[in-house]
Amino acid sequence: MDTLRGMPTAPRWLLPLALASALLFAWRLPELWPLVPLGRGLDPSSQVPVARAFLAREGLDLQAHRAAGEVVVDVPALDHADSLLGRSATRRLAGRTWMAGAVVTFKRRGDPDVVAAAVSPDGRVARWTRTLQDDAPAGATDSAGAAGRARDALRRVELATDAPPWGMIGTSVRERPNRVDRTFTFERRWSERPELKERATVTVAGDRVSGVLRNLVVPDAAARARLAAAAPTVTLAAIGYLLVAAAIVAAFVLLLRALRDGSARIGAPGAVAAFVFGGVVATFFLEPAFLMRWWEPLWPLATAPLTALQGIGLTNAWLALVLFTVIAAGDAEDRRTGADRGHSLWRALRGHLADPTVGAAAWRGWLVGLCCGGVMAGATWAIGALTGGAPLLQPRGFFEKVLDAWSPSLTALLFFASVALAEELGYRFFIGTWLDRMTGRRWVAIWLPAVVYGLSHTALDFLPSAGPFWSRPLVLTLVGATWGWAFFRFDALTVVLSHLTADLFIFNWPRLATAEWPTAGPAALVVLAPLVPAVVAAVAGRRTGSATPHGSPTVSDR
Repeated sequence: MDTLRGMPTAPRWLLPLALASALLFAWRLPELWPLVPLGRGLDPSSQVPVARAFLAREGLDLQAHRAAGEVVVDVPALDHADSLLGRSATRRLAGRTWMAGAVVTFKRRGDPDVVAAAVSPDGRVARWTRTLQDDAPAGATDSAGAAGRARDALRRVELATDAPPWGMIGTSVRERPNRVDRTFTFERRWSERPELKERATVTVAGDRVSGVLRNLVVPDAAARARLAAAAPTVTLAAIGYLLVAAAIVAAFVLLLRALRDGSARIGAPGAVAAFVFGGVVATFFLEPAFLMRWWEPLWPLATAPLTALQGIGLTNAWLALVLFTVIAAGDAEDRRTGADRGHSLWRALRGHLADPTVGAAAWRGWLVGLCCGGVMAGATWAIGALTGGAPLLQPRGFFEKVLDAWSPSLTALLFFASVALAEELGYRFFIGTWLDRMTGRRWVAIWLPAVVYGLSHTALDFLPSAGPFWSRPLVLTLVGATWGWAFFRFDALTVVLSHLTADLFIFNWPRLATAEWPTAGPAALVVLAPLVPAVVAAVAGRRTGSATPHGSPTVSDR
């Protein structure tokens, strides 16, 4: 292990490689994760006053209501527009119609009705709706009057001054006990060739508008074609999940054997599984919109976190048990081989951040994480150049989890630390160690878990894909092989922190891309979080004079 001013470091060649990878990754970031404009929607809570003010002008007094915002993307419409118009035209269209933005939900204790408004990236309400009980009374109006109210309401949610005109294509009437509801459907064309239409439905309950909904039309033929094209992707993902299931069964058998001969440890694996379980559950409670969805306003507000904890806890409890099995089996295999690649991980989890081996793993992990970014960027660029495919517009998936949180930085750290621990201790620490012992072939132990990792991530469309169904699993397999190499070259903590580094870079990208310090600054600091143990170890080494001597053995050298 080398030293750099008292800090345990990685081999010298890893630093320039990581820097070159970081440059490639930073250069390709806008292409790896192309973003649809979100504007102030990056902070959905900031759109609450916008929605409240608009709805007040619509006659809804929501001052006593609780509100929560979340990022919402109409993925089918976004992908359909992108496939027809191309990237630049789709981004422009996203500012003129509704495809992405913030949705603000309002509820009030004792009021069974829910009000929601979708705010566009430039801070204007694009659509809204309120539920009305069937027996709620309303004034009366005739069909012509209701149609006029519907057209006026539709004009008030217009986003573009030069938009095509709406044409009414249908009406429907429904008798309620105390009113008559009329729904008017409008349509317009944004593009003739290729044909791209937008549809809006306006509901007039009695004599008042109760909602204006609008969306780009995805024709049934296009939806069927997209579904048919997804078959290879779904197949590869299913193969990956079946291989993961087989590995879990193997872990269970190996753990039973280790428990029988007394070589299994319970405490440390159980603590990791508990941390992952707690971290994932906690991130849900950092999302105001998540708790809002669980709150039935006819119940006390305190029921929301309790019912949410019941639902999320039960869903994830069995995953914690599976993770414990895999980690405990991996730990037994690791100690059976004598490699002790879990040493620095267990030290870190006990809070020994000043331990030189922990500091070294943190520094190496951060550098390897940058290298993984370079691998992903290079592989995606090469596949795109060969096939002409391009990654999908974002945000979606895990991106929205970070953006929806009241503390994006804390959510990113908790959630992706849990993901990194679960995946690296599964794919590398258990499967890699087990295959290495069983086969005696290091390349098998590196590449087979990487292939399973790639296959099991095939259907995650928030990860880069260059078009063909095989592109995403190939890219992720290469990244997994990089982590496999790092695991056997270094140790488990290195790959866990490497995975965390890569995820923090990726899923903070929408915030980093704003280039505005209040948003991008905290995101940049979060990306540096995996380096904290390296800094702590360096400071402790200087104070005690116990910095690791140049050339002393690492865990992987022993």
